[in-house]
Amino acid sequence: MSTKKKLHSWPLAIIITLLIFSGFIVTIAIYLSTREYHLVSDNYYENTLSYDEHLANKRAAEKLAEKPNVSFLSQERKMMIAFPTYDEKVATGEVYFYRPNNSRLDFKVPLQLNAESKMLVASENLQSGWWTVKINWSMGHGSYFTETEINI
Repeated sequence: MSTKKKLHSWPLAIIITLLIFSGFIVTIAIYLSTREYHLVSDNYYENTLSYDEHLANKRAAEKLAEKPNVSFLSQERKMMIAFPTYDEKVATGEVYFYRPNNSRLDFKVPLQLNAESKMLVASENLQSGWWTVKINWSMGHGSYFTETEINI
């Protein structure tokens, strides 16, 4: 009487599944370890201390009837920031150009509006891609902050 052992395919399927899964995990680990990550800001912890003031400025800007408009003029290859005509003149401010995927491209410029309440920023610092334009300004007795995302 001979008894043949029947081979089951499920142990082999489990082993193959585990090998594929572990290969996937190793691939993801290698891919993520070779990517370059940038913090939102180099002085992140100092910025958190003034976050309450930042939120108050953002809320104040949300209450304005009209907000600054940020657009890219493709013919002139310049970024235009246009402020509406407010009752009070915009006194001071700064514009921060933030590149989410490369902090080395970030830069700040002082807010300098012309007679038409507009500011043009040359595009030699602006590479193609997504930018976040953060505008801090003060006028009268208040400070304001807006943030606009734009694709060049």
